[in-house]
Amino acid sequence: MRILHGFMAAAALAAALLPATAGAEGLRGFLELSYITSDNQSTDAGNVTTSTKSSSILQRYNLSLDRMLYPTLRFTGGGTIDYTMTSAELNDTQLDTTLLKVSPFLDLTLGTPLYSAGLGYNRRQEISDTEGVASSNIIHENYNAKLSLKPEGLPSLEFLYTRTNSYDADRQFQDVVLNSYNLSSRYKPVEQVELNYQGLYTDATDNLTRNNATVLTHTGRVTYNDQFWQDRVTFYANYNISSQETNSALFRLFPTAGLSALTDTPLLVTLAVNPALVDGNLNTGSNVNIGIQPVGGDIRPRNLGFDFGGAVTVNRIRVWLNTDLPSDIDNRFSWEIYTSSDNLNWTLVQLLPTAPFRSNEAGTGWFYELSFSGATSRYLKVVTSPLPLGTVSLVNPTANLTDIQVTELEGFVQFEDVQRRTTSQLSHVLDTNMRVRILENPNLNYELSYYYDRSDSDFFSTSRYILSNGLSANHRFNQYLSTSARFAREDSKENQGARVSYIYSALLTANPLPTLMHSLVFSGRNEEIDGRKSDTNSLFLNNSATLYRGVDMNLNGGYSMATAESGQKTNTTIVTFGLTLLPHSTLTVNVSYSGNMTEQTGGGLPDNSTFTHRGDLSAAFNPLRSLYLFGAFGVIMEKNKDMVTTRNIGGTWSPFRDGALQLSFSYNEAYNSSANQKDRTIVPSLRWNIRGGSYLDVSYLYLKSTSVSQSSESRTFSSTLRFAF
Repeated sequence: MRILHGFMAAAALAAALLPATAGAEGLRGFLELSYITSDNQSTDAGNVTTSTKSSSILQRYNLSLDRMLYPTLRFTGGGTIDYTMTSAELNDTQLDTTLLKVSPFLDLTLGTPLYSAGLGYNRRQEISDTEGVASSNIIHENYNAKLSLKPEGLPSLEFLYTRTNSYDADRQFQDVVLNSYNLSSRYKPVEQVELNYQGLYTDATDNLTRNNATVLTHTGRVTYNDQFWQDRVTFYANYNISSQETNSALFRLFPTAGLSALTDTPLLVTLAVNPALVDGNLNTGSNVNIGIQPVGGDIRPRNLGFDFGGAVTVNRIRVWLNTDLPSDIDNRFSWEIYTSSDNLNWTLVQLLPTAPFRSNEAGTGWFYELSFSGATSRYLKVVTSPLPLGTVSLVNPTANLTDIQVTELEGFVQFEDVQRRTTSQLSHVLDTNMRVRILENPNLNYELSYYYDRSDSDFFSTSRYILSNGLSANHRFNQYLSTSARFAREDSKENQGARVSYIYSALLTANPLPTLMHSLVFSGRNEEIDGRKSDTNSLFLNNSATLYRGVDMNLNGGYSMATAESGQKTNTTIVTFGLTLLPHSTLTVNVSYSGNMTEQTGGGLPDNSTFTHRGDLSAAFNPLRSLYLFGAFGVIMEKNKDMVTTRNIGGTWSPFRDGALQLSFSYNEAYNSSANQKDRTIVPSLRWNIRGGSYLDVSYLYLKSTSVSQSSESRTFSSTLRFAF
């Protein structure tokens, strides 16, 4: 009843206000009302039934003003108010939640071709009130000032100051102030040379813990790019130098690599390199999902780690996620800390039953703060398990708990405040390459590249280089036959030791007919690291042909041989086949097959062989613009495993595609024999485009899923009404 009253009140407010404001010059906005109700029931293998019902209404009000006060002075301002009321019921336990989000902003910008300046302010306040749970009132404020100078023929100059305040209304749980000063410049004295500089100073203060940290960073970059001797020589060089000075009791450590793996044996595992875990990007996932896995999905513990290149001391780790978590879910994860000297044998250091879940100063990123007694090692990792099947949030029943990606892993050393100190780090990166055209016909080129990076800090020093010398050639014998080849030697020194590699490849391509193509590819790599040798060689033949109009086929096959440092030999045979048929412009049929056979021998390990065969048949039928039907059937066979079959059929019907009133109906049914899983989805929807920017969306989702471990049935109705002006 409370939700219904709210919906009626919002609708009345829209009717009263919308016509009066629609004609204001420079004024834009919208009113959006959404209502969602869902009913979910699931039964596990133990015949335990979980029932979840929820209904929510969202009222969203947006208003913005964009005006030119003077020819060069622009004012923009406005804001958005979101008010969500949710009522959830889990097995006869009801919980009501309200969430209010208020986001105003103001910007004043002065702009000319020579200079520009601006002042800005934005604020985001979130007030959450859940029955039986302490309410929260979190505020994030941001002030900024900027100045930019771009004189012609001289270095450009840009300055940006930001101040961010993050606190709760009572300043009991969070009260952080961050000041940031950013100065950057760019200059091209000549066309071939570009100079860049960036200076950044940050001052962060936690008023609750009285902890303060300042960081001063200088970064310079020089780039040179040119061609000589009638473009026969191309040269490129890029040099970066960066220094950072930190004054704090908390210091971040920078690993040489991020690592990850899924395994049930965390004490004995080699983690694979995962660069996305330490690339500094807090928004992009690293393909490590700790959310609810689908039926038949991989539920093994997630291992997330560092390689620091040498032994360092760590006593705090931050695990960043791509999404905020409801308050009754963020405490579901436990954490284990492990160390290793060889990335194979691991020792458990500490078990954390739970860890604080926090957001950054701007409220745009979320992380777990893992504090522990400390460990000193080259390799360090944390282990946690994904959420179990059937996990539901009562605080936010609509929260997406199936895709919780780890985006970044950060390691720190935390000293006592009395040990507050200043530390510095200096890093260099040099990247150069040169290409010299020796002959025109056949085309023969010499290639030289050199990469070097070095980092020195008060905690550790690392350096590495890669020098590559190579020859590449390509030649066309006639209009039907061409070839290319490359040979290179790489010398490098990394944490694993000195490495010498020989890399070679050759390609022969034949096009005897416009509809027929063949290519033969040979490639290999011989490598030696501190006396340990390994090699890989492969030969692949690819063929494609258009047998007839609407009949395309490809047949590919190859063989690879690899010898690891341990002496183990791996031989792999790969065969793929594909056929595409278009008997009619409305019908497409695809047939495909792939086979992979692997044999492993030697190296002091038992001989082993595996194979995987997969075949697929699919068809798509599109007789009308408004009608699309599809079906697919697949078979997967693996050694020592039962054969798996998959089926997928469905379609979409969308009449009146170009009208103001649009109807859509979709149906999909999928089957996978591995877990005897069947999924059926039915989605009818309706959209009425009232006028520009104003519409009504109504949809209904029915989902039924059954498997050997669980069955579930879900019904969701949603509607959105939006008025824009």
